[in-house]
Amino acid sequence: MIQSIARQTIRQNPDPQGFINAFSGRLRTISEVHVLLADRDWSGVQLYEVIGAQFGPDFLTNPRQAVIEGDDIFLPADHALGLGLILHELTTNAGKYGAWTDGQGLVELTWTLIEGGDRGIDMCWKERNGPRVTSPEDVGLGVKLIERSLAKILESQVNLKFDPDGVTARIWLPLPPL
Repeated sequence: MIQSIARQTIRQNPDPQGFINAFSGRLRTISEVHVLLADRDWSGVQLYEVIGAQFGPDFLTNPRQAVIEGDDIFLPADHALGLGLILHELTTNAGKYGAWTDGQGLVELTWTLIEGGDRGIDMCWKERNGPRVTSPEDVGLGVKLIERSLAKILESQVNLKFDPDGVTARIWLPLPPL
C-alpha cells in the first residue's frame, strides 16, 4: 500500500519538494492510524481517535474552524485506515484551497450510525465560508484517494462535490454486524 501511494504521489508531484510534502503527510496518516491500531492489537479504534489524528488532539475542546457532531463509533482496522486517509486528504485540501485558507471558513463533519441490515456510518464533510470553489481540471491523487481508498476494500461510497460555496463529501461506510 505504501509503495502504491509513493508511486502515485510521485506521478502527481514530480518536483522533489512537492513529492516529499505530499507523501510525508500521507505516510504520517498511515503511521498515526497504525500506532492507534497497534496499541489495541489491531482490534480497531474509536472514530473520534481517527478524527483526532487528523484534526489534532484538542479538536473537541478547542476546535479550529470545525464543528464535529456524531456518536463515537468503534471502527475495525481497515475502516479506520481508509477513513484516516480520506480525512487526511480533506483536511489537507481545506488548508491549501478551501475553508481553512483564510481563517473565516468552517468545516462541518457530521455523521449518524445506521443500524439494521445495512449497518453503517452516513458521514458528511461540508466546507463553507471559504473561498469560492471550482472543480479541478485535473483529478489529482488526493481526490482519487478520497473517492476510492475505501471503496475497493469495504464497498463504501464517497460522493465528492466541488460546489461554489464549498467542498462537500458524502461518505457511506458500511460496518460489520454487531
